Amino acid sequence: MIVMFDLSISCSGYSIFSEDGKFIKTGHVKTNEKQSTPLRLKYLAKNFRNLKKEYKPKKIVIEKGFYKHAGSTEQIFRVHGITNLIFCDSEQHEIHATSVRKLVTGHGNINKEQLNQYIQENYPKVKFLNYDEMDSFALGIAYFKQQGVL
Repeated sequence: MIVMFDLSISCSGYSIFSEDGKFIKTGHVKTNEKQSTPLRLKYLAKNFRNLKKEYKPKKIVIEKGFYKHAGSTEQIFRVHGITNLIFCDSEQHEIHATSVRKLVTGHGNINKEQLNQYIQENYPKVKFLNYDEMDSFALGIAYFKQQGVL
């Protein structure tokens, strides 16, 4: 199994794929914004450990962190840190968001709405509850295109 992560302190999306690129499931872990950062990280870590236990991924793929605003960037990199630690025995890959969009649609400068429209047109059976799930699914498509599987 391979787990694709769109990481965030508020809502981290994930998608599970088989190693040959077959989509299995998507989901997300939403934290309570009223809680402190350490408690939110603890909650994410607990859920990520459960994903690891259930799916035993050989690999994880993460949307590469990028710099936005100092505070939000720090939070995202904290989530990256716990994810790297929890999955330290899994092979880890990172793909930049622009590369994901280019690999999936052929255009790196599209917005989330355009990416969502493309995915809905090309993968109509896959349904998402939010953009975090959609981003993790797109990451999976990008990864398997990079690997020459799709």
